[in-house]
Amino acid sequence: MLTRQNNLKLRPEHLDRQALIYVRQSTIIQVRDHTGSTTRQYDLAERALSLGWPRERIRVIDQDQGHSGASAVGRDGFQSLRRSASSTQARSFASRLRD
Repeated sequence: MLTRQNNLKLRPEHLDRQALIYVRQSTIIQVRDHTGSTTRQYDLAERALSLGWPRERIRVIDQDQGHSGASAVGRDGFQSLRRSASSTQARSFASRLRD
């Protein structure tokens, strides 16, 4: 597994920025029935920790659970992610997508 110790691409200036973890599934049924997928998405926060991000710089955005990705309308978490990504707060992204 890639860790901070063996990853030469991650520099201190990367770890000074926030790690944003966006967790979402399209329907309440997916949230209820596909708990493994949700768990893997939340595990990205642990992955960020293993890569060297301090816990206080890791932000999990998960208020869009059960909202379709077909539109950004009504997805407050996605809007928050977009605002953060377009600012200097974040520059690196990791995701697990499934719709």
